[in-house]
Amino acid sequence: MNPSKSLRPRSRPVVLAALALLVVAACDASPTNVPSAPAAASIAVTITPPSTATEACQSVPFKGTVTGTVNQGITWSVKEGPAGGTITAEGVYTAPSVPGTYHVVATSAADSTRVVEGAVAVGPERIIALEVTPATTSVLAGGSRAFSAVVTTSCGTFAAQ
Repeated sequence: MNPSKSLRPRSRPVVLAALALLVVAACDASPTNVPSAPAAASIAVTITPPSTATEACQSVPFKGTVTGTVNQGITWSVKEGPAGGTITAEGVYTAPSVPGTYHVVATSAADSTRVVEGAVAVGPERIIALEVTPATTSVLAGGSRAFSAVVTTSCGTFAAQ
């Protein structure tokens, strides 16, 4: 029997297995020349102004911006609830009549875990106008006279007698 002929049929599977190992090694599971997929976009919420001050009962507009997503929607709220004022769906905050520091909250509609707060320092109500009627009068000693007053403040107009 010829020794070279008897080894040939048996050596083919070994050669094929060796070639398969080379191909697998060349196609490593973590190739360095293939670009990786971009990381997921990070959603962020910002508001302008981040803090502000106003008088009692006055309004302040806030602007919200969402980045990292196509959904630019924002849900507005007041952290302290109704006692801290109100805010519209458009971001217009109206301060309460009680002075203090309150917080507007902007939440991304795309990801409710993305939240930012802005602070509003609310000062006391301001007197805008005071009108007393009658403006002048005369009263005899021991006499009396009724007066009325209209007071206009940053929170509204009030009448008193």
